[in-house]
Amino acid sequence: MNLRLAAAACLAICAGCRAPLPRAVEQTRELAGVAEARVIALRAGGVLSLRFRLKGRDAYAAAALPDHRVDTPAVMEFGGTAKDRFASARAYGESLPVYGEAAWRSISRRVAADLAPASSRQGVLVTTGGHELLACRNAAGVPAFLALTDRPPGMKITRRLTAGQIVPRLMAAFTAQHGRRPALLLTGETPPLLFFDPAVPRLTFLFAPPEETLKVPLLGASPDVAMRGVLSLGVRSGVVATLKNPFTTALRGSANLLSMGDAALHGIFSALPTTPPPPLAHRPPMNPDAWEKRLDRITGEPRIPSTVRLRIDGEQFFPDFIQAVQEARESIDILLYIWDTDDYALQIADLIKAKSRDVRVRVMIDDVACLQSSFMPAVFPNAPGHRAPSSIVEYLRRDSRIAVRPMASPALTSTHAKMIIIDGRRAWLGGMNIGREYRSDWHDMMIEVSGPLLAWMQKSFERSWSHHGWGGDFAEMFTQLRRGKKAAAIPVPEGAIMVRPLYGTALHSDIKTSQFAALRAAQHSIWLENSYITDSRYIHELVKARHRGLDVRVIVPEENDSPILRVANKALVSQLVRQGIRVWTLPEMSHIKAAIYDGWATLGSANYDRLSFHVNEEFNIGYSDPAAVATLRRDIFLRDMARGKEVKSVPPGTSVTDSLLQLLAGQL
Repeated sequence: MNLRLAAAACLAICAGCRAPLPRAVEQTRELAGVAEARVIALRAGGVLSLRFRLKGRDAYAAAALPDHRVDTPAVMEFGGTAKDRFASARAYGESLPVYGEAAWRSISRRVAADLAPASSRQGVLVTTGGHELLACRNAAGVPAFLALTDRPPGMKITRRLTAGQIVPRLMAAFTAQHGRRPALLLTGETPPLLFFDPAVPRLTFLFAPPEETLKVPLLGASPDVAMRGVLSLGVRSGVVATLKNPFTTALRGSANLLSMGDAALHGIFSALPTTPPPPLAHRPPMNPDAWEKRLDRITGEPRIPSTVRLRIDGEQFFPDFIQAVQEARESIDILLYIWDTDDYALQIADLIKAKSRDVRVRVMIDDVACLQSSFMPAVFPNAPGHRAPSSIVEYLRRDSRIAVRPMASPALTSTHAKMIIIDGRRAWLGGMNIGREYRSDWHDMMIEVSGPLLAWMQKSFERSWSHHGWGGDFAEMFTQLRRGKKAAAIPVPEGAIMVRPLYGTALHSDIKTSQFAALRAAQHSIWLENSYITDSRYIHELVKARHRGLDVRVIVPEENDSPILRVANKALVSQLVRQGIRVWTLPEMSHIKAAIYDGWATLGSANYDRLSFHVNEEFNIGYSDPAAVATLRRDIFLRDMARGKEVKSVPPGTSVTDSLLQLLAGQL
């Protein structure tokens, strides 16, 4: 994955800047102000088609209506294709009523009045449409929706409603005024259009196309853009990282080269079994106590008491995180791979910048990954008037007291771990970064923890903070030699279980060692969900486990954020199904990183690829608590299998091109 980031960063050096699709964006803004009487809406075959009058001429828009969530965003297309869709829908489509801004204001006021507590010091949290809102009343008792980031000091959140709970309320308010026919509403705000379908019920948010990234030669690029690429990849991750982190650079570089060679040789010369897989053996799972004792010897890391609370998708995690930031009293420590520059990422940045006036805030983010992410085209558009900063590091520093340390990528490697600690008492780890795709678009997970494990996490954060400062390797060694706070200083909370921290570095990876041992020790089942299963040795061990009679199940997304991995995953699915492994595909991008080996679960930041196993710094946890493992199995695996699609028939055989792409993916 880091090679892909490096390539993208190199492209960024000779890239231009983003430019909007001017006609589509302009038409969308004008559409927001068009009277409902001048809009014709049709639905045909799951596609919404519009014709509206702009400046005395007809304009056309169309959008495919998603069907896998109760509140879904959809991007409109404009131009000739939209005109053709409208013409086809005119012949056999369903005509829809169109209501204006006043109707939407009436519906939202009605729902706010129904939800808002009587006291102006209380509010109800609502998550829908990729936003966190508070239903509350002002001092005069008038109900309204307010952004969670604008929560008044001291306001208590009395309850929380998910999209699945708020959409039926919106539908009830809509049908009370307009009946049960599906309809289009003009909002006069962002998003400009809403499609109500009471029969499902489903609410679709309609947006303009996102910005398009225009590639131009180096001489035509913004000097700031070109300079950022040079500084990030050439200076900070090259010259400076080598000088202040000589041991890390040499170690990671050696590990990178050795693992690349090993992955290439194993991918070329190893072969999967040609015999059919046996029936399931239905053996009892491995003994959890014996397994944990074995892990004591393998990892050298003791188990530590901690609570474990899964926060699945951005709808669960980000409201918790925002509230924790607002309520922080002492410190906020953030270690992430990516902090994006979209409108949602900047909203979070502004919140934390304001909080830095009251508490200590430290942030570490990967320099190259953030640069690469800022050049990726948006899946869904930003708010009108949004201007992405050229550097998220400089944006976080500007007009704030945040201490930011951008992390270099020596020898094309990264610190891929995610760790957020608030006041030393509440923390999260997992797969999410900060940006719109993690809030709204991708299926992902963070794990909230509390208890003595936080002392271990805080010590790990302090080590990384020293490592990525000007003292580099030498400052990190000094930090490791200092006596830190003992875990016993943090009380064991109610409901805590025994959790084992698992760290991965180029020198030694507990994450890799423990999981390969689990692959060979498991007796009953192995369940895995990840988008980046490219390590050839891990894939072969999965197949061996199935040929021992284990129930092996894998969940992957239908698509992937990498074109190479998109093709490689399809070839992987074909291989796994042929070997008797059950595979499910999900309709959206899944960024989950979790596995259950019999009764032992491990989850966190690590993918199942060469870089996560052999080179990058990663952070996972593992546990055998039966109730906690059952929760992960139910809320992630069984739920995703139920809504995903199992690959029943064996896909076509792997082509030579697919095989070559799999070899290339094995290097990521």
